[in-house]
Amino acid sequence: MGTFQIIISLYFLSITPYWIHNINPQNMVSLSKWIEEMGGRKRVISKLINSSSFFIPEKEALNLQNFLNVKKVERFKRLSENLSPLNIQELVYEDYLKILNVNKVHEKGILGDNVKIGILDAGFDFIHPALKHLAKPEYKRILHTHDFASGDHLFIKFPLNVFYEINYNQAGVAYINSFDLKKIQNEAIIFYSYSHDSILYAQNQFQRNFWKIYACKVNEIGEFTFPPKLIKRDTFAIKPSFEISNNEINLVYKTRRGNFKLHFSKISIDSLNLFSDTIIYSSKIIINPYILNAFNKLNIFLIDTQGFKVFYSIDGGNIWNEKLIFEGKYVGYKIEKSENGFKGVCIKGVPWEEDSIILFGIDSLFNQLFSKKIEKGVEPEIILKDDTINLCYFNYKNLIFSKFLDTILLYQSIVDSGDFIYSPEFYFEGDEIKLIYSKEGATFSYSLISHIINEIGFFYTDLIKSDGNALIIRRRGDDIVTFEAEKDYDFNSFSHGARVLSVIAGMGGLELTGVSPASKFILARTERTMNLYGNEFENIIEEDFWVEGLEWAISKGAQIINSSLGYILWWNKKDADGKTSPASIAASKAIKKNVLVVNAIGNLGENEFHSQIGVPDTTLHIPSDADSIITVGGIVVGDSIYVHEKSCYGPAADGRKKPDVVAPWSAKVAYVYFESYGTQIDTIIGYAYSEGTSYSTAIVTGICALALSAHPSWDARKLIKYLKQTSHLLRDTADNISGWGYPDAERLVFIEKPEIPIPKEKIESDRLLSPYPNPTEFDYINFPFIIVEGESYVEFKIYDISGNLIFEKNFELLDCGKHVFKWNLKNKNGKKVDPGNYIAVLKTSFNTSYKKFSVVK
Repeated sequence: MGTFQIIISLYFLSITPYWIHNINPQNMVSLSKWIEEMGGRKRVISKLINSSSFFIPEKEALNLQNFLNVKKVERFKRLSENLSPLNIQELVYEDYLKILNVNKVHEKGILGDNVKIGILDAGFDFIHPALKHLAKPEYKRILHTHDFASGDHLFIKFPLNVFYEINYNQAGVAYINSFDLKKIQNEAIIFYSYSHDSILYAQNQFQRNFWKIYACKVNEIGEFTFPPKLIKRDTFAIKPSFEISNNEINLVYKTRRGNFKLHFSKISIDSLNLFSDTIIYSSKIIINPYILNAFNKLNIFLIDTQGFKVFYSIDGGNIWNEKLIFEGKYVGYKIEKSENGFKGVCIKGVPWEEDSIILFGIDSLFNQLFSKKIEKGVEPEIILKDDTINLCYFNYKNLIFSKFLDTILLYQSIVDSGDFIYSPEFYFEGDEIKLIYSKEGATFSYSLISHIINEIGFFYTDLIKSDGNALIIRRRGDDIVTFEAEKDYDFNSFSHGARVLSVIAGMGGLELTGVSPASKFILARTERTMNLYGNEFENIIEEDFWVEGLEWAISKGAQIINSSLGYILWWNKKDADGKTSPASIAASKAIKKNVLVVNAIGNLGENEFHSQIGVPDTTLHIPSDADSIITVGGIVVGDSIYVHEKSCYGPAADGRKKPDVVAPWSAKVAYVYFESYGTQIDTIIGYAYSEGTSYSTAIVTGICALALSAHPSWDARKLIKYLKQTSHLLRDTADNISGWGYPDAERLVFIEKPEIPIPKEKIESDRLLSPYPNPTEFDYINFPFIIVEGESYVEFKIYDISGNLIFEKNFELLDCGKHVFKWNLKNKNGKKVDPGNYIAVLKTSFNTSYKKFSVVK
């Protein structure tokens, strides 16, 4: 087992973010369960850097300090930028694009086709005319999206094989620690432990009531039949478990004030009113309180410092008796009622070591009937049927399914394999028992009969509960990266990502030309700017989201990652060595996945200055210190070219040169923002110059995409090498102010002969390229054409040499980039054309072009 290292990222009195490094990745499964039992919440598990981040109750963190290295880190300040509207009376290419020779690459028909670019930002918007085409599904330009900053989401599934979201949180971002559900006919009752970001990050420590127990009722499509209701306001209320008897809900949960307290409550099933709430036990540790109504008793099972025990009551909860079932250190269990008692599994051990799964049976008086050690593992789940115990668990490598008759093994098989398998849960589809589980965020179901695995969806799921054929899952984030008025607080933060995207791929006719307008995109929202009350939101959790967003974009096939984000102030200058911050470590490892990260070096804030202009000072922002990435600074392009005074400098703390390249500090962007006039709100849409290394980075990302589209075989390391080699130095040699200088798109693309066909003619507008094969002796001919002016209506016609119309096709709207139409040599009546000479005509909204071709026998 490796050495633990925990970094405290933000100090609170009761709950604090941490990173945990260098632990066996499989053990993160059990450790995350333990932390949630203590009242925390897992945030990120990264295979890329073999680390995880958590919200951990501060008291528990202090207990862990006996064997963990703890470091406190301060809050940070966001990158600054300026936005200056202007009247557009410009040509297609701005001067700064011409200086970088982007226009000359476009003239050769190279527009970044088929290159997949991941963008990590604060959100996006597609309502601007220069961006609308990107969101059209028929163009398949936006490949994947995920919002990592939208908190926890709950989904429910009844017999219908569809998950529906429960809108448990009416505004903003919230988190779920734990939940329980029971199905009653066509609705489900749900109790859940809830916290809102405005609670987690409240400035007043006395307002930080972190976890509160709520209850609601929902129907089969997730709609409320009884809206969420606060059951018991408490400082730290988690792990609800309930049973229904005599038209009444018996609820148990635990709170924490010093020691943990076990609560027993009676609640009306109709009104969800709280009748009574009693503390029946207190202990330093209480794990997984679970209530089960069996054998004319209320039975509350749990784990404490003594071991696995039960509290039982024969008078409905007035008087409780206590019995220790198994003595020792346990971290989890599952138990079910059997014909003459209970059967279940316990996990013996501690969460940061490999734990042993023990199968057991006890009678109705809790006396041991049998006990058998199975193997090391976590996440056990059982269901009893026909006197057999169906058992599922994760043995740190595989998800195992077994059948036992008491201690006799009847059957065993491997369901699935992986590093992070969470929350296996049995449920019913009709009379069939099935298994649902989460593997590295994706959700799968498994048939115990056919042994077939089906992927349900990419949910970022890590907690699942079932009751018969009802399922509830917890998912982190959602797929909506645009502004949602009822959930998000600050529209203008979403416009930042839109502006960055417009620099790379925007198409605004004569007003805006993106650097790589034909590329495809994988968009991740990893930043937030405001909380529910309109206060600035700045928290290290955003760096966690950055790590997760990077790993997700890589998994979705991104070849280039654009990040116009940076993190400072909780990191000292000596930490900017590419090996300290989680984001920098992750960025440095992306090259091993053949992915190029392009990151902004950062901007100095309003009252920040270099100690001396032109002298290296290591003001660069995390993760621009990462190794084997392209870090981008900003230059002013005018009568002379020089580094902007607010662009940060290198070197990295270990002496590596930063930035790698520089690009224009000011770029033309598509902007959208809201302007308030009293009670009226207008949406302002136009074009502007935006300033900052955010846009310098977007320009370089676009140029790298142009190079990859012309050289699909280039790997990320070759691209880095050639980008530096073909850039124009601002000084005699590369340095820590301007790096290797500003890129030259033409020199980069043509440093080697492009691997794709390049037309001899200059491409200045939409046009038909040379058909092939020509002449054709086959039953087809291909007509390549290119659209460079942006989204356009396209008409394609074929005439014979006498001017007779032989064939026509209307493509309606097509997007920017290269296209190929394959004609089967049949005329408009469906008959094969005769051999001879023909003319093909392409007409777009901006141009008409033609090519001659021949058909031979």
